[in-house]
Amino acid sequence: MTKRNVTPKFASQTKYYRIISKQSGKAIDVRDAAMESGVLLEVNDKNNSDSQLWTIVPGQKSTCRFRNKATNKFFDVIEGGTKNGCWLHQWEEANASTQIWEIESTGTAGAYKIKSIAAEKYLDIVGISSIAGANLQLWENTDGDNQEWELELMEDFTPKKAKKAKSTAPKAKKQHPNRKELLLSN
Repeated sequence: MTKRNVTPKFASQTKYYRIISKQSGKAIDVRDAAMESGVLLEVNDKNNSDSQLWTIVPGQKSTCRFRNKATNKFFDVIEGGTKNGCWLHQWEEANASTQIWEIESTGTAGAYKIKSIAAEKYLDIVGISSIAGANLQLWENTDGDNQEWELELMEDFTPKKAKKAKSTAPKAKKQHPNRKELLLSN
């Protein structure tokens, strides 16, 4: 099946998503909710932590970057790796292709693949693990559940479209037909 790029459907500066493994039901998280660059990305039980919330920042040519709400850092491949088994960590924004991704449809409703532009490989869970704390890596397409993700919208702070402005000018009060005459005669 041909995969279809659906990145524009999700890319927005005003929405936060929790990215959940179809295989395990666990969410992508920053290890120990640490703030530093270089901290590994892993899957963990879903919780209410901002370290599990990601903005899918729009890029060029239907690409995106994944920025963490808690740390303001991005998905990144360690040392710019492009081979199977390269792990992911968080890193400050860099002008690097290892931070650029596409979201592809899988043909299964609500399930998506996340592909590295630099490596042409997919976001994958090390060892096809379902345990909390399993690290993320790049791997060639296997069509396995460990490479499929659900994007759960958690927060949307998109401004509401401005309603048509109604005139706020006060309405003129009806005057008595003879009011002008009454005022002049006084």
